Amino acid sequence: MGDRGQVLHGLRGVGKTVLLNEFQALAERRNWITVKVEAAGGRSVLPMLVQSLHRSLRASAARFSTERVLGALRVFRSFSVKVDPTGSYSFGVDVQPLPGHADSGDPSRDLGDLLRQLGETSRNLGVGALVLVDEMQDVPPAELKALNAAAHEIGQGAAPLPVVVCGAGLPSLPEVLSRATSYAERLYEFAAIGPLDSQSARDAIVV
Repeated sequence: MGDRGQVLHGLRGVGKTVLLNEFQALAERRNWITVKVEAAGGRSVLPMLVQSLHRSLRASAARFSTERVLGALRVFRSFSVKVDPTGSYSFGVDVQPLPGHADSGDPSRDLGDLLRQLGETSRNLGVGALVLVDEMQDVPPAELKALNAAAHEIGQGAAPLPVVVCGAGLPSLPEVLSRATSYAERLYEFAAIGPLDSQSARDAIVV
């Protein structure tokens, strides 16, 4: 993928989701922390992000021990308290929220805190973190702007954090991302996904 996240765009049914799933499988085989959500109908993706992070961080705690991912667990708890006040996402261990981190209720700040902590934890573990967003064009504009800003922030500096944000969506997605943040074209590598031409289809079968 390179240093930047990748955005796949094309018509429905050409295999974008399959590719995202393959990205996730490759990352998980390397013990990366992975998060995958699918936007729908302009609804907030934050509750889905909470659920996916919950599963991934629990798996990481099992692989690396709870102590080694405790910082991320505590920041996640702060984030989940805002997104899910009922507290339904139990870790099976006693994890207290980390006050002042990912708990402002402002997506632009909280997603930045969350991805920063994911990156720091991943770097300490010697792995990376992969955030995947399917149907990305349906993410609410404020949350899409926040996600782009967070991805931009953690990629700055002499030692960028090892977090990669990848998305997939309809042909309109590059324009949607550019409307959200003007620097989106520098933030992602864009790849148009579509039917193979005759020679490529022949090569796929024969070669």
